Amino acid sequence: MSQIKLSFLGVSLFISASLFSQTKIVVTKGQKFNVEVSSKSNSLADMMGQQMESITNKDNTTQYLVNDVFADSIQLQSTITKLKSYSSFMGQEMNYDSEKNDNKGEMADMLGAAVNKPQNLIIDANGKIIRQAAVEDVASGLGALANAGNADAIDLFSPALIGKQLAAGDSISFKSESKSAKGLTVDTGTYHITAIENGLANISYTGSRIISNTVEMMGIEMQVSGNNTVKTELQMDINTGLVLVKATVIDLNLSVDAMGNLIPVTGKVVTTVKVTPQP
Repeated sequence: MSQIKLSFLGVSLFISASLFSQTKIVVTKGQKFNVEVSSKSNSLADMMGQQMESITNKDNTTQYLVNDVFADSIQLQSTITKLKSYSSFMGQEMNYDSEKNDNKGEMADMLGAAVNKPQNLIIDANGKIIRQAAVEDVASGLGALANAGNADAIDLFSPALIGKQLAAGDSISFKSESKSAKGLTVDTGTYHITAIENGLANISYTGSRIISNTVEMMGIEMQVSGNNTVKTELQMDINTGLVLVKATVIDLNLSVDAMGNLIPVTGKVVTTVKVTPQP
């Protein structure tokens, strides 16, 4: 009878471990990860009855190196190895491609300094940035606001999901405030665990992003506020905490104060992320 009870207990523990998994970040010193990010934004501003279109496309590859691992923090080095950007606004186009040698102009001056320039940072056990060196701002225009809520995190991890007991069908409420010298971003929403299989969790997120920020466009500083809808689909390795792929769509609903003139802006930002461990 005791053997039957022990066998039943073992099976129960196995089933429980299979259905419920608490995530944590597991990396080792010397590990490298390539993160490919592609972002495309398109917006329309209603200016005195005329619609002005703004387009921003950006593709970049960043390599992360794990310098050291401690009980409550991880030291990383990030290096942008490739960067391609295109923007169009009010008939003016700007391009930059780090793999070309003929880059000129304001965008080349701004983005060129960020490529192949290692930056050190430290994240806590949940993946939240707790210290980093001053970095070059490689984003510009309204599309830059798309990732304003990620200012205290990196694309490798999702801090809201680390340290959580995940089970298929569960929902996790989320709220985060990100403050910077340019303003405030508040994210509120819910993560839904749609499936967990072979150590991989498929997760969806629906929420809102309320912003109140200052952004520079065409050399003019503007105040931007708005309430935007955010939807994300991601896949996470629950054994390491790594976000392997992620796709986010943000529907923009903004109000821009340009020298006292309020300009309504609508649009969409689509961002994809792919993480590849390096040998």
